[in-house]
Amino acid sequence: MIKPVDIAIAGVQKAATSSLQVYLGQHPEVITHDEREFSFFVQDDEYNKGYENIYHDYFSETSAEKKILIKNVGIIYWEEAMERLQSHNPHVKIILVLRNPVMRAYSAYWYAKLRGKENASTFEDALLMHENKIFDKESKAVTAYLERGNYVLQLSNLYKYFDPKQVKIILFEELKANTENVLKNLFEFCEISPEYKPVVDQKLKSSSQPRSEWLASVTNQQTTLKSKIRKLLPAALRHGLRKKLNEINKKEFVPPPIKAETKRKLAAHFKPMVDELSRMTNLDLSNWNK
Repeated sequence: MIKPVDIAIAGVQKAATSSLQVYLGQHPEVITHDEREFSFFVQDDEYNKGYENIYHDYFSETSAEKKILIKNVGIIYWEEAMERLQSHNPHVKIILVLRNPVMRAYSAYWYAKLRGKENASTFEDALLMHENKIFDKESKAVTAYLERGNYVLQLSNLYKYFDPKQVKIILFEELKANTENVLKNLFEFCEISPEYKPVVDQKLKSSSQPRSEWLASVTNQQTTLKSKIRKLLPAALRHGLRKKLNEINKKEFVPPPIKAETKRKLAAHFKPMVDELSRMTNLDLSNWNK
C-alpha cells in the first residue's frame, strides 16, 4: 500500500513553485518527483489509471516515514483537481505561492512563447487575442493570462474542499527576498524538522526563449503522434525525453520591462480582486496595485 500525498504545492503558475519544490525536496524527510509537474490530479488519463499504478512513474522510492511532496500549478486552477486531491487525502497540506497578477501574467506570456503555445509577437497583442477566446483545457492552462490572476475565485474554490488551516499562503516577493525564513516556516507547517537548511544559493528560475519555436510546439502540444507514443513508452521515459528536449531547445533570455501603460491598465483590472484577496487573507498586497 503506497501512502497518499502529504504535501501539495498547488500553485500559482510562474511564481517560483519549481524552485520551491527543489528546496523542499532536499529535506531528508521528504520524497518528491523530478518531473516539472505531478499530473495525476489534473490529467484525466492518469487519474483514471489510479494513484498506485502511476506512483512509480514519478517517484523512485517509497517510504512509510517520509512525506510525499508533489507540485502541480493546475490544482489551484481546476476545481476538479481540488476535489480529486481532497478525495485522495482530505488531510493534505497545501502550499500556495501568490505573485502580483500583473507580473505573473507577463511572465506567463513569455513562458507560453517558450512552450510554443503563444503566437502573438507582443504581450499586448496576446491580451487582445485571448480577451474573448474560448479556450480548450490545454491552452487555458497556459494562455489564460487574466483568468489565472483571479486568486480570489481560486482560493474560494479551494476552501470548499479544504480547511484554511491546511493551506499555507506565501508571497513570491517574500520567497525571493527571505528564502531561508520562508522555508523554515514551511518546514514547520509541513511538520518536518525546521532545523534543516537546504541549498538555496541557486537563483529563482530565469526566463528563457526557444531556439526553435517548431520544436517547442512539437514537444509540448498534444498531437495524434504524441498520443500514440504515449501509449508505447513508459511515463518516466516520456517525461525524461521531453525534459531533455526542452532543456536543449531553450536559451537564456531577459524579457524587456513591461510597458508602463500596460502595467497601469492591468493593475486597474486586478485591483478589485487584489483588494478582496487582501481582506480574505489578511495580507498586505498594496504594492500589487501600483
